Amino acid sequence: MIVHLVDGRVKGFASRGCRGTHTGMFYVYLLHSTKDNGFYIGFSTDLKRRLSEHAQGASFATKSRGPWKLIYYEAYTEREDAEGREKFLKSGAGRRFLRAQLRHYLRVKGFASRGSDQDTPTFGQTAT
Repeated sequence: MIVHLVDGRVKGFASRGCRGTHTGMFYVYLLHSTKDNGFYIGFSTDLKRRLSEHAQGASFATKSRGPWKLIYYEAYTEREDAEGREKFLKSGAGRRFLRAQLRHYLRVKGFASRGSDQDTPTFGQTAT
């Protein structure tokens, strides 16, 4: 597993379609909406292409909530591992993991820390 924390754009990804046998990486990612401060957890075989689709409003689940910023992703060599991780991150325990993993980003962006009287971010469940 390769884990990357990202603040901004992804650079250097080769374009990989998923025709036949996929030999590239599988990605699980977290987007932050600058419009409504919401989050989106997704899966893709081509992260660069998928981010472009989100930016262009080509994804039904995210088109009305953009613009989006990639704030976290993980890369896997096996599809089953990535799909399992996506499912986990959309669970309550997965959201707690993301909240802990991204605590500095969330603090800088004005989200409250645990135990405060402000709202804590929720990483909503979304279709991929």
